Amino acid sequence: MSEEYSILATLRYDPNLTDLKEIDFEDRYLDPITCLTVNNELNLNWIEGYKWDSQLVGENTKDFTVIQQEFSELNKVNAPLKHLSSQLIEDNLQRQLPIRDFYLSRFLFLSQHLDRINMTLKYFHNPKSSIMLQEFENLLIDTVCTENKSYEEILEDIKKGDDNQIYKIRVLINKKGQLRAEKHPLPSPTFTNDSRPLNCSDYLIKVLLSGFDEKSDKVWDIVIDPQPLKSTTPFTTFKTTYRPHYTLARERMVEIISKYRYPSKDSTHCEILVHNENNEIMEGSISNIAIKKGNTWVTPPLSSGCLCGIFRFFLLQKGYIQEGNIQLDEISIGDTVLIFNGVMGCIKAIIRQ
Repeated sequence: MSEEYSILATLRYDPNLTDLKEIDFEDRYLDPITCLTVNNELNLNWIEGYKWDSQLVGENTKDFTVIQQEFSELNKVNAPLKHLSSQLIEDNLQRQLPIRDFYLSRFLFLSQHLDRINMTLKYFHNPKSSIMLQEFENLLIDTVCTENKSYEEILEDIKKGDDNQIYKIRVLINKKGQLRAEKHPLPSPTFTNDSRPLNCSDYLIKVLLSGFDEKSDKVWDIVIDPQPLKSTTPFTTFKTTYRPHYTLARERMVEIISKYRYPSKDSTHCEILVHNENNEIMEGSISNIAIKKGNTWVTPPLSSGCLCGIFRFFLLQKGYIQEGNIQLDEISIGDTVLIFNGVMGCIKAIIRQ
C-alpha cells in the first residue's frame, strides 16, 4: 500500500464532564479548583484499556486473521450484565485540582485512548514506539488552550463559564513518528428546563448514554451495506487515517439513504452497517454497534474485524453490552440498534434498509 496514513485517535473534550464548585484565587499554583467529575463512573476494570501482547505480532510473519483471533481472545470480557439505570449516578466526591488536571478531567477516556495509540504504534512498528502520558497530556492541553491568557484570566473564564466549547480532538502520528493534534468544535446539546442535567453524572447519562433511554428522541438512520468489507486487515481493527473501505461504504450509504431523505444528499445523523466476508456484522463506518438479543445488547467480537473502539471497551467493562457473533440475517428493517464511539457517545439508530 503506497498511500500515506497516520495513526489516529479522536477524543471528546467536554466541559460538561466536570461541575465547578469553587475557585480559590489565592491558591494560585496548587489546587485552586474544587469540582465534581464523572471519573468515578468511568473507572474501568483495568486502567490501561485493551490488552496487548507484543508476541501477537512477532516478526509480522503471522497471517492477520490469526492475530485478530488471538487479540479477540486476549480481550474477552466477563463483566456481569448490567442494565443502565435511569436513576442519577451519585458522585459526591469533590476534588481539589490544579488547573492542568481540571482541564484533563474534561477529556473522555484519556488514558484508554493513549493505551490504544501505543498499542497501534507497536503493531505498525512506528519510529515513535510509544507516547508518554505527560507528553500526551501536554499535547491535549496545548491544543485546547490556544489563547495567550494569564493564569487569572483563565480562572475567571472558568468561573464565568466562558470556556464551555465542546471539541473533537484528533491526535495523529505519521509514519515518521511525528505527533500533532487538531481541534474541531462540536455543537452543544440543547435541553428543555425539565430535561436539563442536574450535574455532570446526569449529563453522562442523558447525553453520552442516551441510546439506552427508550424515550430519547435522538435517533439516527442506519442502512445495511450491500457489499461485504474485507475484515482481515489491520485497517479495520486499528484506527488510522487509511479508510478508503469506509469512504466507499459511506458513498453507498448516501445513495441508499436518498430514498428516505430530502434533500437526498443529506448524510447527517446517518450511518451504514458493514459486514465481513462471512456475513458477520462488524460495525458502522464511524462507530461500533450493538443489537438487542432478548434482553441483552450484543456487540460483535474483535475477531469479526471491528475496530477496538474505546466506547465499546467502556460499555463492555461496565456490563452494559456483551460480545457475541451477529449474522447479517439476524437484523431486519425497523430494528433499533446502538451505535457508539468516543466522541458522540452511545445513541439509537433505526435500520432503514
